[in-house]
Amino acid sequence: MVGKEKENREKAPPLKEESKKGVQLPLLDKGIWKFTGVTKIYDMKDFDKVSEMMEHHTDGFIKAAAVTPKVKVADVAFNKEQILLEMKRAAEDGAAVIVFPELCITGYSCRDLFLQESLLREAVLALLEIAEQTKNINAVVFVGLPYVHNAKLYNVAAALCRGQILGLVPKTYLPNYQEFYE
Repeated sequence: MVGKEKENREKAPPLKEESKKGVQLPLLDKGIWKFTGVTKIYDMKDFDKVSEMMEHHTDGFIKAAAVTPKVKVADVAFNKEQILLEMKRAAEDGAAVIVFPELCITGYSCRDLFLQESLLREAVLALLEIAEQTKNINAVVFVGLPYVHNAKLYNVAAALCRGQILGLVPKTYLPNYQEFYE
């Protein structure tokens, strides 16, 4: 798996000069990022993918799974593998909506490590690979990661379906007491 991680790193687009302060997800440079606090499905073809996927749920109900994978702080490769394992398991159990915890790609309590470009880059690469793996499952998947946009760090949920990143939703209600690290 180490060879595949290195290969993915080499495929990653180089950071633009203006984005040295953070990682830019390539798709977001094409207008997908909508900082509105809600997921924006940017293309009706993608909405059709979700609609087609839901057609086999003829009784009007779908199974949703809230999944808590094993997570190691700042170990993106381990966390990605756990997410992929649990995502596959939930999909095999018939879940059509699979939701993972916030910041599950990196771990929640990274604190100052969230300011490290290497961690942010690895998180985006993991997101791209997780999105690619959704091609093979019949579910909409939500995973959490730190993301930099316009030199600002956000705690976002990424909506994934059929190999696509449908959108990113930034957390809007941040707690301001000591138990939380935001």
